[in-house]
Amino acid sequence: MSDFVLSGKKGRAVLALCQASTVGDAASAAGLSRRQLQRYIHEDVNFQRALLQARVGFLRHGTARICGMVGRAIDVLGNALSGIDVDKNAFLSARFVIETALAIQEQDLDLRVSQLEERVRQGQYERQQQLDSRTDEGARWRRNRR
Repeated sequence: MSDFVLSGKKGRAVLALCQASTVGDAASAAGLSRRQLQRYIHEDVNFQRALLQARVGFLRHGTARICGMVGRAIDVLGNALSGIDVDKNAFLSARFVIETALAIQEQDLDLRVSQLEERVRQGQYERQQQLDSRTDEGARWRRNRR
């Protein structure tokens, strides 16, 4: 994805939208009216692209952080399995981290399978095109021999 970096109020608005709970909060943080921010969101293509790029970046960073917690989460669950008392919140958090990491892995695998399936379909299409062109060439050759 190419970079869509915005400066000034639009740049602050992109960052605020990635961090705030509501559009109103993001508008306040960026020094904009809610209406102006809504206009950027719905009408400004460069703003939309920058926002998408920023959100993808935030999600990648969050995903990496969750994956980085898996080792500690496994240690917590291992302690619980070994009979060591584990704080209930730590146990539930560890379970959440592992479930989330597995869901991320499943999404990655789904994406890879989809990409491979598309490559296979594309290869089959190209192969069919080659066969069709050979069939056409053979038919032309037979017609020209007559």
